Amino acid sequence: MGEGTQCGLPNEFCFMDLKKGAKVIGFLCLLLSIVSSVLLLFYLFADADEITKEIAGNDMHTKEKLDPHTSSTRTVAGLLLALSIFYGIASIFLIKGSLDKTKKYMVPFLAITLVALISCIIISVTQYEKGNFYLMLTICVVLIYFFLCIYSLYKRLSVDY
Repeated sequence: MGEGTQCGLPNEFCFMDLKKGAKVIGFLCLLLSIVSSVLLLFYLFADADEITKEIAGNDMHTKEKLDPHTSSTRTVAGLLLALSIFYGIASIFLIKGSLDKTKKYMVPFLAITLVALISCIIISVTQYEKGNFYLMLTICVVLIYFFLCIYSLYKRLSVDY
């Protein structure tokens, strides 16, 4: 099945060598970053405020409640857009690091993944709905797996070079 472990970390990623696995993770995360950036840009440049007001109808009470909510939603979408672009840049560095066998290019991806993992854990602990909890738990498991694979490659490159 595998070559064993080095430093207690796996040497394979989904039956692939760690270098190929890092490229796959990098391309998946880059694709995810591009898709989320495009969707967030559509949301920010679409007339989301007008759409929300049309959904509310003529009820003035509902419109008053929606006005501060839509402005804060745009702020959050802008922050998510910035984070998505930053994650895409880190994914490009990860791909470059795995191609060049340079471990310093993997550090931004490891840092962002660790921050995302901690954020997911905090969100999953503070959520009260079961659906959100299980979704965040699934995301946490995937992030842990990605982090372990990239960290294993990082340690392997530290030992080899």
